[in-house]
Amino acid sequence: MKKTMWIIIIALIILAGVICAVVYDKVKKAVPNTTENTDNINSMQENNNLTNIVDDNTLQNEVVQNEIIENEITSNKQEENKAPESDKKTEEEKAIEIVKKDYKQSGNVEFSSEGTDSEGNNIVVVRDPETTQALAFYYVNISNSTFTKKEMN
Repeated sequence: MKKTMWIIIIALIILAGVICAVVYDKVKKAVPNTTENTDNINSMQENNNLTNIVDDNTLQNEVVQNEIIENEITSNKQEENKAPESDKKTEEEKAIEIVKKDYKQSGNVEFSSEGTDSEGNNIVVVRDPETTQALAFYYVNISNSTFTKKEMN
């Protein structure tokens, strides 16, 4: 009788451990680590300053692309202004829409607003939904519909 009781107790402990491991894994995937994201943003901003000095041609190409997209967004913005007040979007939603138009790969990625930077630009992050790894950071200025894009390599 004692052997069967010990076997049942050990089986229950193992079952509880497996359940805890599965729940922990789900929670870990659901909640991204924001301090790591902040460190990535800060290091990317520092790297961007060095890259801008070295790669003037690349920077000029990005500015031209941003101007083209700004014109498209301005025309879309005028159409949105005609919509009723109930259809108005928050700044985060507008920033995500701007990023979705620029980031052509919409399948198997997630867009999330991560707050604002020191200049008041909304930070939108494009992530892989399976690993929550950041694929690109966008710093979106809602007032003039422009953005700066930082892709992770």
